[in-house]
Amino acid sequence: MQLLTNPWKKDFLNLVEGAKKSIKITSPFVKENICKEFYDVKSKQATFELITLYKLANALSGSLDLSGLEYILDNNRVVKNYPRLHSKIYIFDGSKAVITSG
Repeated sequence: MQLLTNPWKKDFLNLVEGAKKSIKITSPFVKENICKEFYDVKSKQATFELITLYKLANALSGSLDLSGLEYILDNNRVVKNYPRLHSKIYIFDGSKAVITSG
């Protein structure tokens, strides 16, 4: 176990780049710029699945970029909605995980 401290974006992108099989993320926060950086380093072979909370209030508050969701869907990836989502969990190849809120 390793404790990550803020800012941890570099650590996140390193984990994305290192994932060869799969990446699974639960987060109600989706930003287009992070999605683009994510896809710049993600292995072509790694599958990606996002569970998020898409509500109008999140889009209006700026915590959810609909363009970020569209970017993910345009790249043939899975996006699912979970209406009571709060957790922020990132799983890489089923062997490494980051939990920022559970």
